[in-house]
Amino acid sequence: LRAPSRGPGGWKPIRVVMTLLDEIVGGFQILHRSKWWGGIGYLSKGPVVAPEFPEVADFAFDLIRDACQGERLKALVIQPPDVCTQMPSRLAHREFSLDVVTGVNLATWVIDLRGGFDVVERQMDGEARRKARQAVKRGVTMREGNESDLQTFYELMLSTCLRQKVTPNPSTAEYVFRLWSAAKEIECLRLYFADYEGKPLTGLLDIGFGETLTQWKKGWTSTESQRNPNDLSTYDA
Repeated sequence: LRAPSRGPGGWKPIRVVMTLLDEIVGGFQILHRSKWWGGIGYLSKGPVVAPEFPEVADFAFDLIRDACQGERLKALVIQPPDVCTQMPSRLAHREFSLDVVTGVNLATWVIDLRGGFDVVERQMDGEARRKARQAVKRGVTMREGNESDLQTFYELMLSTCLRQKVTPNPSTAEYVFRLWSAAKEIECLRLYFADYEGKPLTGLLDIGFGETLTQWKKGWTSTESQRNPNDLSTYDA
């Protein structure tokens, strides 16, 4: 299924659903757009295939190849599902380059929450816990945000990108608003802020997907660092 028009930033989706006897057994979505040198595609968290049908994975890669050729894409970036152990090796056998360095960390660490937060807290660095307690004593408070706070969050994110000298991603606030609109019905987003005297110092936006919560984007004004707003934000997350 190809969308009739392009979305924000010029991206256009190709969506494929694979069925066997009317049962869905796999699928994927490729976002693609044109650059001056040709088209580029991005396949995030896929392809996905029902575990009981491993042979469908090879068929999925054939369909991915056909879709790329049909759109005359010059390059395709594939990010398999987080817990997938089979797709990376299959990609390597199909001449994909694994672990391409992009210059931006997609994840800093993964925290196992199955033992409850008490276990996580005991494993935290003592200095991190101390700074989080200091932040509260120094007047920093945490609060949940809503749609009316999205522009504030985006401006905090831009502030961080400027300091780090990286291109903002997403490039406009429109992306954030569209994400919120698409996800609000299933309540898989969490927007929250660390405030001091009513002023937001840090903002974070998390995305829930399956059994994983990902800290998607964050921003900081770079002020009031002595109050440890980032440490409290991380602890709260």
